[in-house]
Amino acid sequence: MNIFTLSDVEYDKEMILRYGNKVIDNTLLLYDCELNTFNFVEQLDVWLVVIWHSNVSFQRSPANIVTLQATDCEITQISGIRNMVQLYQLDLSNNLIVDISELQYLVNVEILDLNYNQIVSIDSLQSLCLLKTLNLNYNQIVDCSSVRTLQNLESLSITNNYLVEIHDLRYLALNALSLHNNKIIDISPLINMVTLNHLQLQFNCVQNISVVQNHPNRIKYKCTEQTTPNPEQILLSYKLNNIKNQINRFGSVQIQWKKIQCKCKNIIEQIKYNLNKIQIQNEKFLNLAINILQQTYLCDQ
Repeated sequence: MNIFTLSDVEYDKEMILRYGNKVIDNTLLLYDCELNTFNFVEQLDVWLVVIWHSNVSFQRSPANIVTLQATDCEITQISGIRNMVQLYQLDLSNNLIVDISELQYLVNVEILDLNYNQIVSIDSLQSLCLLKTLNLNYNQIVDCSSVRTLQNLESLSITNNYLVEIHDLRYLALNALSLHNNKIIDISPLINMVTLNHLQLQFNCVQNISVVQNHPNRIKYKCTEQTTPNPEQILLSYKLNNIKNQINRFGSVQIQWKKIQCKCKNIIEQIKYNLNKIQIQNEKFLNLAINILQQTYLCDQ
């Protein structure tokens, strides 16, 4: 796919519209930029926006976007994203989001990726009845009961969280379910999930896996049985998650340093330009002064 790319500049309405005729295949890609608002997209023939390594604000968000990917942007707040009512697919993975209450208004979303954030509560998602794919890996979720209302959900992934109970999942017609690396003990509710075909349950505290072994669908599963929770395994997983978070933070520091370097380079170039301009003006002034002196001298003669 050919996409329109701009980088290392601060985006504003005029900047984008200047190059708007270069948007190809209805796709706009924004990398390493400052986006206080991107409602200018409404004036472009664009339905897919990809943003990464950028500072993003969703205030005055465009309403015409169907797919939005904003990853690795250090996003903490998503206020204003409720205006993007036509969104079908939303990817906000690898950010710093805690509060997702604004998402309750995006009732047309069918694919939602919130991996690698700091989300604790997912109650706001229970109004997204059209959701088919939901990814919530690597967050801080302890309760998944609110997903019971998502009757169109086909694929659910909540790995590397803090789930203990999964009783409410039995109301879903899931095809694929990933729950590895949680604290789940009882998996008996899975016996009622007659549409389930793929299951991942490894690295939990499951004491009896006969439920999946004798499942009527003969599902493809990954699951290990444990008579008691393994604290060393949980501690190791916690340390690994910390290492991954530190790597992500280090990457963000590198990105910020690159931005500072680019801005310094621009400042230096501007200073050079101004100095050259001043030098040219001084030369013109000097030449003018010499001409005046010469004319004065000739007149005195």
